[in-house]
Amino acid sequence: MVPRLASSHKLSRRALQKSNAIDVHLSKGYKLDNNNVSFPAHPADLRSLPTPDFVPLETSMKAINSIIDGLKKKKNKIIGVHGSEGIGKTTLMKQVVKQVDKQVHFDKVLLVKVTQTPNLEKIKDDIARLVGFEIQGADVEYQRAATLSQRLKLWKKVLIIFDDVWEKLDLATIGIPYGEEHKGCKIVVTSRFEEVCTKMASNQIVEIEELTEQDRLKLSR
Repeated sequence: MVPRLASSHKLSRRALQKSNAIDVHLSKGYKLDNNNVSFPAHPADLRSLPTPDFVPLETSMKAINSIIDGLKKKKNKIIGVHGSEGIGKTTLMKQVVKQVDKQVHFDKVLLVKVTQTPNLEKIKDDIARLVGFEIQGADVEYQRAATLSQRLKLWKKVLIIFDDVWEKLDLATIGIPYGEEHKGCKIVVTSRFEEVCTKMASNQIVEIEELTEQDRLKLSR
C-alpha cells in the first residue's frame, strides 16, 4: 500500500501549527482547559526590592558576608540564619537578595515569608507566583508539590529564602528540590531560634549578632 504522503504532510503541518498556537497561548498568560497550571504575567525581579530602612552596620554586613560566602560553597545546600526578635532579619534578607548576584549568580532568587503558623499550601502558591505560574485544580497535596518541583527545576541555579521560620519546614512536602534532586538549588532559612536552623539540617549557621557600641552610635546620629 502506497502511503499518502501529501495527507501525512498536511497533518504534521497542522499539528505543528497547533503546538505553536498553544505555546503562544501559554506565553500570553492564558489557562489551558484541563490543565493544572496557568501562567500569569511575568513577576517582578525581587533583586530590585527597595530597602530604604537598611543601614550598613558592622553586625549586619558581617552576617550578609557570611551568608554570601556560604552560598559560594558547593557543599552548602541549606544555610540557617538566626537572630533575636526585632534585630532586622527580614531587612537583612532583602539586602542579601539585592547583593547576592554581585558575587554568586542565580537564575532565580525567591524570598518567601513563612510566619509562626505556616500554611504549606499557601507557601506553595506564593512560590509558584514568584516564579510566574499558578497551581490550579490539583487537590492532591503531593501532586501540587510535584508540579512546583518540576517548575523549579527549569532553572539551573535557584536561591530560595524562607523568612521567619518558627519550626522545621518539610521541604519535600512543599515541593522544593535540592541536594541530589537539584544541585543548583540553595536554601536560606531565617529564624529567631538556632534550634530551628539545626532541625532544618543547615550546612552552615549564621548568627545575626546584637548591635555593637559602634553600631548604636551610628544609628543615633
